[in-house]
Amino acid sequence: FKDRGISHLCKTLRDDYDAKALVVASGGNAGLAVARAGHVLGMTVKVVVPTTTKPLMLDKIRAYGADVEIHGANFGEANS
Repeated sequence: FKDRGISHLCKTLRDDYDAKALVVASGGNAGLAVARAGHVLGMTVKVVVPTTTKPLMLDKIRAYGADVEIHGANFGEANS
């Protein structure tokens, strides 16, 4: 469900608003979905995650070509 909704949103941003890049703060799963959607749609993606994000999730996000920035101890701090 999350992947489908995020994919639709990213496609809408690209097609209707000519967005070329996406920046998202995430604890992991949403960031992975945005990274995947951006990869499929040919968009540049940056995912900001907290220091608590597991290395495997970071690897998965990067595998879709997204840049990862680690910031803050929790989602609230990553989102600031």
